[in-house]
Amino acid sequence: MQELKTTKGDLVDAKKRLEEQVSEDDKKLQAEADKVQQELAALDRRHTVLQQDHDAAVQESLDSIGTALNENGKVIVTGCLGKRADLIREAYPDVLSISGPQDYASVMHAVHDVLPPKRNKFLDIVPDTGVKLTPKHYAYLKISEGCNNRCTFCIIPKLRGDLVSRTADDVLREAEKLAMGGVKELLVISQDTSAYGVDVKYAEHEWHGKAYRTRMTELCEGLSELGVWVRLHYVYPYPHVD
Repeated sequence: MQELKTTKGDLVDAKKRLEEQVSEDDKKLQAEADKVQQELAALDRRHTVLQQDHDAAVQESLDSIGTALNENGKVIVTGCLGKRADLIREAYPDVLSISGPQDYASVMHAVHDVLPPKRNKFLDIVPDTGVKLTPKHYAYLKISEGCNNRCTFCIIPKLRGDLVSRTADDVLREAEKLAMGGVKELLVISQDTSAYGVDVKYAEHEWHGKAYRTRMTELCEGLSELGVWVRLHYVYPYPHVD
């Protein structure tokens, strides 16, 4: 076999080619790094501009609320900024109600709290307290429908579906109407009272200027303001329900 001989010149040439290749790779990496830095800088500038636009829009909305309060004195706030109720309350604690986007029911309830609609005896045949099938002194108050548990002995989930909780403010408004109609005892019912609010992650809503989470303990606090007896039915001590 022919032996391969490596001369000093060959080693020098190989070293030179290797250095050139490394240098070329370094240039490419540096170019990529510079490109990434430029893109990050552009994103940062864009984020700054968007943040400035957002802050300006928020301030414009707050200024509009202030102007309306000065001109009218009675303001109901709804829309995207309604998600930041703390910010609005801090700036204008006298607003009547705050709700988020597309929360039409809360807006109408807030309007009717300030300006109750006039009843038309020819059109409004259902009383404000609703239609009850129980004696005057007590009424059932359903707070949710369905159940998330799958007990082998129970068919409720198949009949009623998964848990669907009413918001705390909706329940409290109905309870208030019942109390105003002469009800002295409210029987709170559902298929799974203990799990009330789990499905909506204990969402917070406002009733009479105070925030209540869709949670059993806070619902009971609100019901206690009505001066009636409250009985909770179907309360199960599940380990996962606090």
